[in-house]
Amino acid sequence: MRCADGEPIALMDNLLPTAIAPAHEELEHEGLYNLLRTQGVVLTTATQAIGARNATTDEAKALDEKRRAALLTVTRTAYDSSGAVIEYGTHVYRASRYSLRDDASTPSPQHAGGAACGAAQPRGRNGASRPRRRPTEGIHSPLERIIPRRGDGRHYRS
Repeated sequence: MRCADGEPIALMDNLLPTAIAPAHEELEHEGLYNLLRTQGVVLTTATQAIGARNATTDEAKALDEKRRAALLTVTRTAYDSSGAVIEYGTHVYRASRYSLRDDASTPSPQHAGGAACGAAQPRGRNGASRPRRRPTEGIHSPLERIIPRRGDGRHYRS
């Protein structure tokens, strides 16, 4: 569970290789990606799906929300520079306390045409389609794009 100012704001489940997984106690004081960086682990790409759904009874209770309250969902797989999976995470955020921000940029010349319907997708060794991985922008976590806010619309202190 992630809290801000003593208030529950997210439920997060992350799977990591045992060799690099920080202790629960460490995560109470420092963010996951900062702890990974201190071990020399650098995430270079990630795929994530962002969605919305209603809270289950257990989630609503844990997050101090009403049953069936709106939740933002994020499922992410993060990779290092060798392509090894470093993190698989499933997260739910209180929609009443979070907003999403996505910074878009002009596509590079090789992708100037954009992704048209039916455009070629990257293929794996067996010819099966595989999802494109998006850069995590090196230093910043994709999670930093999810901005916690208070009930009055102001952002929490960092």
